[in-house]
Amino acid sequence: MINNICPETFVKNMNDFFIKFNDTKKLNKLNSKLRNSKDGITNTRAMIYKFLYTKLNITKDKCVSNINEKYNTSYLRNAYESKENNISVTVYHHMYDQIKQLYHSLFPGANTDCKLIAIDGTCNTNKNMDVMLNMGYFDPDNGIPLDLTFNGNKNRNKEIKCSTDYIKNNLSSFENKILVFDRGYFSFEFISFLITNKLKFIIRKKGNTNNVYDKFKSQIRKIFIDHTYTKTVYKSKKSRIKKDITLNNSYEFTTNLDEKYSPKKIFELYGKRWDVEVFFKFIKYNFKFQNLAEKSTNSCKKLYFCELILFYLKELIKRFYIQNRNIKINNSLLMENIYDYLLFEILSGTLTIQKLNKFCKIHITKIKNKENRSNPRISKTPFSKWYVKGFSEYAKFIKILEAIKKGTVDKLHKNLKLIAHKIIEINKNHRTEKKEVE
Repeated sequence: MINNICPETFVKNMNDFFIKFNDTKKLNKLNSKLRNSKDGITNTRAMIYKFLYTKLNITKDKCVSNINEKYNTSYLRNAYESKENNISVTVYHHMYDQIKQLYHSLFPGANTDCKLIAIDGTCNTNKNMDVMLNMGYFDPDNGIPLDLTFNGNKNRNKEIKCSTDYIKNNLSSFENKILVFDRGYFSFEFISFLITNKLKFIIRKKGNTNNVYDKFKSQIRKIFIDHTYTKTVYKSKKSRIKKDITLNNSYEFTTNLDEKYSPKKIFELYGKRWDVEVFFKFIKYNFKFQNLAEKSTNSCKKLYFCELILFYLKELIKRFYIQNRNIKINNSLLMENIYDYLLFEILSGTLTIQKLNKFCKIHITKIKNKENRSNPRISKTPFSKWYVKGFSEYAKFIKILEAIKKGTVDKLHKNLKLIAHKIIEINKNHRTEKKEVE
């Protein structure tokens, strides 16, 4: 049960929180280079510039135009860049840690304490189109991220190593929690690491399991689940007649949870792992995450912290709006509207009750979905793990166009090479037709 919170309390807490980060003296405890010039760009506006830039498809010049329009100034982009570069990663990291505390203090009953942690990796690309690994640690019970780490291009396909290192460095955060992993984490060494550190886990089984069960047979359980469900389909591509078909999927899990967790409960807990994938989808579709143009690791980390802070802002406003009502809202549209109508007031600590109520009334959209609605996970490229190979539609064409531009088409994967040659041929024919017309 979520405790109701009045608008006055919510707005006051939000303003008090961000006013702290407008105080140069307090910021200099984390970042000694900062100073506020009365005639120049303030630290707050430099941070607003960074937060605005996290929005997907916005340019730095557009961010500058928006800030200059809002505050009736005429500073150039280089001035904002220079000012923001003086703000360290530590400041954004501290803000992220603090906003997590604010969330739990305002909504202590949003859900039970985090009992489950879904862990998975996701890939994106840098300005050179190198594939980089990022690790996500997500709390499905409360629907919030615990962390998102930047692991770079050298750790591609090293999810187990990166998650092992992270858990070692933050062991206390994982005690008395149930860690949930997909089949990519099923390995003897990783399971041995989890058992040695007395961590509870659920991992979907992959491949030969004899060595794992022979070694840990007294400490782990095999769980078999036959999941039957009904799906409505059309009889043919041209037919509009529907029919129901029954499908059956079998699952096998490895866990060290005791017998009080039934197979049905294990399956239910594992199903919540999908929330970390939904989180990845959200940040890729709403933030600058899928393809990074940043030149330095610190710039990437700043973006990540800003995006996590904005995710919590979205959740704070959503929780305030929902309170105890059983409704769902459009998260992506809410995030876009926060950028457009509320971000300046929130970050500068000048949010008003009138502004918040008007925003909730006009810019939050409810959605209605059928109960227990789900769709199968299908890769657009057969037999591919698209988030590792970069086979999402956007990443695919970015990679193809980059290869055409640099003349490195022959180095592409064979599927992408075929598309690239078709694009080159179409472009060549178009140029020929254009010359003939002229």
